[in-house]
Amino acid sequence: MNKNILRIVFAGVLLIAGASVSLYAQEAVGKVISLDGTVEAKLDENGSWRTLNKKSDIYEKDTIKTGENSKVVLFFVDETTVSVGAETTIKIEKLLCSPAQNHREGKLSVIMGKVRFNVGKLFSKDSSFEVRTPTAVAGVKGTSFIVYVTSEQLTQLMGLSGVVTVTSISPEIGGEMLLTSGFMISVEDGAPPGDPMPISFDELLDFLQNLGLLNNGDNGGNGGTGNVGGNNFGNFGGGNQQGGGGQNIITQPLGGNPPTGPLPEPPEPPNGLEH
Repeated sequence: MNKNILRIVFAGVLLIAGASVSLYAQEAVGKVISLDGTVEAKLDENGSWRTLNKKSDIYEKDTIKTGENSKVVLFFVDETTVSVGAETTIKIEKLLCSPAQNHREGKLSVIMGKVRFNVGKLFSKDSSFEVRTPTAVAGVKGTSFIVYVTSEQLTQLMGLSGVVTVTSISPEIGGEMLLTSGFMISVEDGAPPGDPMPISFDELLDFLQNLGLLNNGDNGGNGGTGNVGGNNFGNFGGGNQQGGGGQNIITQPLGGNPPTGPLPEPPEPPNGLEH
């Protein structure tokens, strides 16, 4: 082996080692609790993609993408659960959580695809949690909602519980809408948010199936649909012990005080997602 080849090999080893040090020097802000198919993450624009598995750590500044027919559920240090559908790309821009100071700062971007957020803890008034897309900004307290980025020109947001403040990504455009349970808001490029529109049962069912949040498309027999066009979905397809096969949309209560001790174990994934 000549000296030039040795230099190339050594440089490659240094690059890999440097990437590993950069990755593991950080403290994880989340973890994969269930995964199906191919899911990858990378820390920076020029970094290498790493394959995620169940229990893989997630870091601030990670970009995460899912492949075709793939999905992943992430659990973060502030007890937020994020369900990512197929062919979706998100980025963890910022996530700070200090239970001792009753404070959280979160900022996530949905670049493309479908994502369900369950932001289940309320912190102090100066805390913030926002989700950005190419056209919209969603300001969140403690709530559950779906973000669907169809293209760089259009974002749709669906409310499942609580209230989300929706504005344009461009401050100069102005306009602000409140998204509540049972409604959808569309935000087009270069325009203020549209008026809230009631979500049909079929639209909601389609979104949840694509995110892997229903068991084989079953609505759970006697679980009911809640008030789809109003302010509360209730128990969507919860079913009963004899014949229920669906899932509850809301898997944890909203509000309450932030944790004061060690974070709890991540929740079990919905049926059909554990691999």
